[in-house]
Amino acid sequence: MASNGVTFGVHLPVRMLPGTGSNPPSASLLTETVEASKQSGFSSVWVTDHIVYMDPWLDCLMMLAAVAGR
Repeated sequence: MASNGVTFGVHLPVRMLPGTGSNPPSASLLTETVEASKQSGFSSVWVTDHIVYMDPWLDCLMMLAAVAGR
């Protein structure tokens, strides 16, 4: 896809910070975030993937599939 200038994307949260009581984001929250981002002119969605990491992470492909399937 050709672009005429700068485009912006949004990064979805996948990491649960230990000791903060943070919970993984729900599929509905992720979907709402993506929809709001599209309406605001963002052109892409990004997630982080780590194979081995000390903190818990959501699986990036499952998260993208959940958002894409809605």
